[in-house]
Amino acid sequence: MDEFASRKYPIQEHIAFQRRTWVVERIGWVALVVIVLAALLGLFGGGPLSRQTAGSDEMKVQYDRFQRVTKLASFTFLFAPAANAERRLHLNREFQDAFEITGIFPTPLQSAFDDGGLGMTFSTEANKESQIVIWAHPRRYGSINIDARADDGSGFNFRVFVYP
Repeated sequence: MDEFASRKYPIQEHIAFQRRTWVVERIGWVALVVIVLAALLGLFGGGPLSRQTAGSDEMKVQYDRFQRVTKLASFTFLFAPAANAERRLHLNREFQDAFEITGIFPTPLQSAFDDGGLGMTFSTEANKESQIVIWAHPRRYGSINIDARADDGSGFNFRVFVYP
């Protein structure tokens, strides 16, 4: 008797349906493995796929491009050496609207909000690389387009995606 033929005794079987079910089940297994691997690699935040560096010659930012709305986000701005001991960082209005800043290190000498966004001035050592870290909680989820500019020079754009 053919093992893959439908039978009526001792119970009724429908082997063609059973084989389709097995195919769907295997597709489900593969999908689950792909989701788990993507999560481990950082597609949902906190891994190699998520870590990103963007910037220009004057300034770079290190951040997670995939973030969670419930998790504290960190943005590390790295300034190239400059003769000026004061450095200025400007972030656009969308950053100001999408994130609630909980900490900045080092503390800025002065900061100002305006229609264009947030501007901060920091004291740094002349002719040395400097680093500024901003910790913030996302206020909303979705895609956030952030513009950053150093010392009123040319800026750059980077994108963050916040999961619920």
